Amino acid sequence: MATEAHHGWALARAGDLPGAEAYLRAGLSATDATADPIALASQLFYGEDAVVERESLDDVAELVERLDATPLTGMVMEMMVRSLRGRMRLLRRDAEGALEDLRAAHAVALATGMGPAVGPSRSLLALALPAGEREAALALVEEELALARAAGLPRAEGIALRAGGLLRDGAEAIALLEASVAVLAPSPARLEHARSLVALRGALRRMRRPAAAREPLAAGLELAHACGATRLETRAREELRAAGGRPRRIARTGRDALTASEQRIARLACDGASNPEIAQELFLSLKTIETHLTSVYRKLGLAGHGSRERLAEALATPTPVTE
Repeated sequence: MATEAHHGWALARAGDLPGAEAYLRAGLSATDATADPIALASQLFYGEDAVVERESLDDVAELVERLDATPLTGMVMEMMVRSLRGRMRLLRRDAEGALEDLRAAHAVALATGMGPAVGPSRSLLALALPAGEREAALALVEEELALARAAGLPRAEGIALRAGGLLRDGAEAIALLEASVAVLAPSPARLEHARSLVALRGALRRMRRPAAAREPLAAGLELAHACGATRLETRAREELRAAGGRPRRIARTGRDALTASEQRIARLACDGASNPEIAQELFLSLKTIETHLTSVYRKLGLAGHGSRERLAEALATPTPVTE
């Protein structure tokens, strides 16, 4: 089911994590991933960011935690699985386990010639290294930054700049994080942009500049919500409150409450596509399309007869702003 993996990868890179989750689950449901580590790895190949940021994918993260990576040794798929497991272990404060996995992921990346276009193995490892290896961490980040710039990869450049900012202190950290935000802002990498906005706030707070921290945090919070990055959204909301800001109430109903996946499906429905036609175009199951449309109708207040006919008008109506 490589098609689902590739579509999920494209959506995750564009910051549509609910859409990426739908493709990941579609791929997993079509294979016996629990019995075949290679089958599981092939589905997770491009789903790393969705699993890291979506709490609803914790069951998939548990599959990865229990996965025997031995059959994947030396394969590119080992890099992806090790990278994902390392990032999840960092979230769970298992520093030793995370470091083991991220070292292995980087070793595979080097052996197979995988650069920052595939994954930020250097930045991830750098951020997991203990404080005593700070110089080695900075060298890894500088190498990744140089590779990203040489290849003209703004997403990878933004990630490396953010990692450098997180490893440094004071004004140097803020300069690097501001550069990361500036590089990512015009790119389609919305999730990475949101991450850098939230990271910038942390640096500003460490320099006792809470007022300056509020603007990037508020932007990061809204962008994280739009991407469906539930963990990042929670972190940004907590940080904003700590900075003395009042998070704007995220829309739960109306046009602005629709996820990117829901918007895409709703637009196709407005264009006259039937549910089976939408499912075929997006490579999703009919049930998934029906579930998304039900959520769209609920958020737009269109439940009941004639919902589809009233969809275009509802999508054209902006959500009232509430504080």
